[in-house]
Amino acid sequence: MPEKTAASFPQQSDGDAPDARGRRVTRLIGAAVLLGLTLWMIRSYLTTLGWAGIIAISVWPLYRRIQARLGGSRIAAPLLVTISLAVLLLVPIALALTEIGRESQFIMQWLTRLQQNGMPVPEWIHRLPLVGQHFDAWWQAHLGGRNPPSSF
Repeated sequence: MPEKTAASFPQQSDGDAPDARGRRVTRLIGAAVLLGLTLWMIRSYLTTLGWAGIIAISVWPLYRRIQARLGGSRIAAPLLVTISLAVLLLVPIALALTEIGRESQFIMQWLTRLQQNGMPVPEWIHRLPLVGQHFDAWWQAHLGGRNPPSSF
């Protein structure tokens, strides 16, 4: 077998190609920048992803039991668990929003009365030592009577 000499391979000078260590460092820096930008973009979703992970881990044993009872079904079990979780999470939210809607009418009426008649001075303001009269006067001037919108 003919022996290969150094003359048969093309020589590369040190300035032509970057060394392996430089390429590795450049790749690491690029990966770190890419990872940082990714985390920066998804930072608003991290809390949601965390809760999704917690729910998935906590429901997994129940899911396995349901899947076993349904004969190992790969469609019915996930569908049933997903619908059950959706109902379990969305019903309280719907009830809370319904109550907020009902109470908003009362709040709007209360704010209208305050705007028309002002807010009466609480009794305990008069009994404050040293500053009771000053607070009473301030309250009457700013909150007690009807003020035109320009005064706010």
